[in-house]
Amino acid sequence: MIVTTSLRALLADVELAERLAREIGADYVERRGRPLAIIQEEFQTSCVIVLEQGQPVVYQDGTRFFFHRGMSELRILNILRTGHDPMIQAMNLASGMSVLDCTLGLAADALVAAFIVGDAGMVLGLEAAPVIAALTRWGLLAMQSPDSDAREQIRQAARRIQVRRANHQEYLAGLPDDSFDVVYFDPMFRRPQATSCGIQPLRNFADAAPLNQAAIRDALRVARLRVVVKESQGSREFERLGIGEIVGGRYSSVQYGILRKEELG
Repeated sequence: MIVTTSLRALLADVELAERLAREIGADYVERRGRPLAIIQEEFQTSCVIVLEQGQPVVYQDGTRFFFHRGMSELRILNILRTGHDPMIQAMNLASGMSVLDCTLGLAADALVAAFIVGDAGMVLGLEAAPVIAALTRWGLLAMQSPDSDAREQIRQAARRIQVRRANHQEYLAGLPDDSFDVVYFDPMFRRPQATSCGIQPLRNFADAAPLNQAAIRDALRVARLRVVVKESQGSREFERLGIGEIVGGRYSSVQYGILRKEELG
């Protein structure tokens, strides 16, 4: 895996690309007007990350991928209209609360949570994969100028999300008790059939390990109020992890398992 710039890069672009390469532990290669196919052949790599207009773009095996907000913006606009979102209800989230998203990915859920908790709250996202963490960190900071008050609120929420490259199990183990109101897991990259085709290229970089009981135990210790786990409809993961309370729409493709701190003592 290497990092380079677009064909018409300025000195500032080169400096950003070099910084990105250091961040993800990849080699920086000067573009020198060469097509990506030539660079891939010369350096014997199928994956090239190109800094395009300040954003990392992943080119691999004929696919092109970059950070995008997915459904998060539509979900937030729906919250403004209806006040309803299944994940927010599962978290029982409100302004001023703190959330630890242990499986950040592209921060779609974290962005919705950051919108709800507002300036007084906090959302910290953990992402073990260096490439995904970098795509998300850079993407959140570079959201385009808004064309409405609602989108300005979304942009501000994106900038409030703290992205940390870390293995969630190791990070949880080092946290004090009751550090966050809600601890959240969405292990969406584990199964191909549970992954949107739009993010399929990122599965090559993602941690495919399933959640384990040790992580759940630490999450319960770290959470002040509850632990929430997102899974596909009909998943047996809730049973495996000892989660009995499950919420979600009857016709929804996802469900949320809830472990309430007060009920577990």
